[in-house]
Amino acid sequence: MTSISVIIPQYGQQNLTTRLIGQLRQFEPSETELIVVDDGSPEGTVSDKLSDEKIRFIQQTHRGVTATWNTGAKEATGNVLVFLNNDVNVTGPFLTPLIEPLFHSDPAMTGPQLRTERLLPITLSPKSPRTLLEGWCVAVGRETFDRLQSFDERFQMYFSDTDFQWRLLASHSQAKLIAVPDLPLQHLGHVSTRNHPKRHQLHAADCQKFLEKWKA
Repeated sequence: MTSISVIIPQYGQQNLTTRLIGQLRQFEPSETELIVVDDGSPEGTVSDKLSDEKIRFIQQTHRGVTATWNTGAKEATGNVLVFLNNDVNVTGPFLTPLIEPLFHSDPAMTGPQLRTERLLPITLSPKSPRTLLEGWCVAVGRETFDRLQSFDERFQMYFSDTDFQWRLLASHSQAKLIAVPDLPLQHLGHVSTRNHPKRHQLHAADCQKFLEKWKA
């Protein structure tokens, strides 16, 4: 039996999380587990504005989005994990088609959109692909996630999804990254991180850590 846990990272921007939860409750089954991990928001948590016993609210000290993903995954009860940013509009049911390819490929990761990683030098681990899933919405089986031992928290905000996908592809010759097109989802364009005061510093630091980890 398939059970789904949707993990939503939160740092400020409570209005985005509140809106997203309302959309998920409108379009997805009520038994879907929703986990909101607040990463030490300075102005309080979204749980102050919502009252829903079916939503799990977890609070942690500020450690970055990678740590919120791992915290949510540790607490999740589903056998499929969906990592969903709060700067996403949901306009219809999407979870069933998003996760369906996972049952036909193992190991695998799915998402609504592919991207090309242009920020990394071509000499860096040249066998690793530059075409990857966008990190704002990805789904992976629980067993696969546990085998890869979670996201690497050396990367606080950036490159942790890139690192996870590279490790996934390196783990098995049949591993796949599968884009599921035409899902009723719209990414609002990094609204949740655009105003982070240390965004550029964190990107530079995480990029350097990634280069050091994956250097040929």
